[in-house]
Amino acid sequence: MGGFIGYGVVRNDYVMLKGSVDGPRRRVITLRRPMAPQTSRMLQEKIQLKFIDTSSQMGHGRFQTKKEKHQWYGKLKKERLYEEEKLRKARLAKAAERKSKGAAP
Repeated sequence: MGGFIGYGVVRNDYVMLKGSVDGPRRRVITLRRPMAPQTSRMLQEKIQLKFIDTSSQMGHGRFQTKKEKHQWYGKLKKERLYEEEKLRKARLAKAAERKSKGAAP
């Protein structure tokens, strides 16, 4: 629902980096194998990713999915107006049908 700050929603495959990358936003970076073997225990640690927070990182988001947001807010105005218009057309069609049945005999 939120995406990454300064980038937005990522819709394709991606790699998440720990730390920072110098340069401008959206910079293309090249990943390569290290020239020297990693000896630090922290760098050799296996990472088990359990959860990625998809709400806004700017502090305005609190929903992980659109379904969760829809459950909280309920119907939008445009959805309500669409349903009301649909009901109005159905009532008009029913009234026209009754009117035509009454005029037939």
